[in-house]
Amino acid sequence: MRKLSLSIVGSFLVAWAATLAAQPAAAPPKAEPPKWKAIWEPANYPQDLNLRDVQFISAEEGWAVGDKNTVLHTTDGAKTWQVQLGGDTESSDRELWEVFFLDAKVGWVRGGAEKLMRTTDGGASWEDLGRLSQHELAMNFVSPQTGFTAGSVIKRTDDGGKNWKQAAACAVNMEVDGLARKMGCYFRDMTFPSAAVGYAVGQTSGSSKPSTVVARTKDGGETWTMSAPEKMDDSGKQGFFWSENDGLVTTYIGKTLITADGGETWTGAITPFGGESARYAMAGGKLGVIIMGKKIAYSTNGGRNFSSRDFPVPANVNAVTFPDATHGYLVGDHGMIYRYHIVPITYSAKGMIAAPMVGGK
Repeated sequence: MRKLSLSIVGSFLVAWAATLAAQPAAAPPKAEPPKWKAIWEPANYPQDLNLRDVQFISAEEGWAVGDKNTVLHTTDGAKTWQVQLGGDTESSDRELWEVFFLDAKVGWVRGGAEKLMRTTDGGASWEDLGRLSQHELAMNFVSPQTGFTAGSVIKRTDDGGKNWKQAAACAVNMEVDGLARKMGCYFRDMTFPSAAVGYAVGQTSGSSKPSTVVARTKDGGETWTMSAPEKMDDSGKQGFFWSENDGLVTTYIGKTLITADGGETWTGAITPFGGESARYAMAGGKLGVIIMGKKIAYSTNGGRNFSSRDFPVPANVNAVTFPDATHGYLVGDHGMIYRYHIVPITYSAKGMIAAPMVGGK
């Protein structure tokens, strides 16, 4: 009787397995259509003023500067702009070409006639600090009092920009034609990923073939070390560091090199174009862009490689910035302003340009 029961159970199992095998395989679940997309959308200023620089301290609040001593401010992600200085197209005032804000209250602008101005109330009022030489090609502040400029020397202020003193001369030891040389140099860009760690990027001078020079401080600008990495056999242009050790440097011929150890070693990145007229921006090591003419290149892997697209903006792009990987802003001639943001897939706006985004939403 026991053997018979086992036989019956076995027959049942075989029949059940055959039934399952005969059933059609379940269809894989359908991928949900995307709900979001990234776009560049016009947010232009309605006056014929060339805008030279832009900075945002958050996704929504930022400043743009340009011709006729103009400072524009937005608190709603460039949907609306308020004039804080200038804005008169008939004015004879000189242009502003650089803006740097430390937070929502404290910021600096500089430009024509070597004028440097500071605000401590978000731009409601501005203080004239005197002259800052046009040969100081980069400016950065780490506190309301302490800041740095970079040119043929690195200079430091400890009173908010009223007075400056030399912090380091630009000179680097390197090998030229097999011989040890101490080369002079000058810097074009400067960035501080933290209050303690900062970098300046530039080039050697006094030789027919300049090399990139990278200076680093680990103590808030008290001391600087300088190097001329062998892989950078061209003039350094810009530096972007999104942590104390992670960043990239670009050169005038369009080469891009990445470091993950504070500049001890460098790896080449693949870019479809670049060079002196290119405008770069990086968002925390996640999203990067290079804009040159009517082309734009994007990186979604921290700058290791870029892919290009057409970029049909109506005027020259003069500056671009990304406060984070989902918000970006560019400014250009004739009041041109575009904002990069994430919108529902059904969203449509006049003049918008499609763009990639990092991850999903």
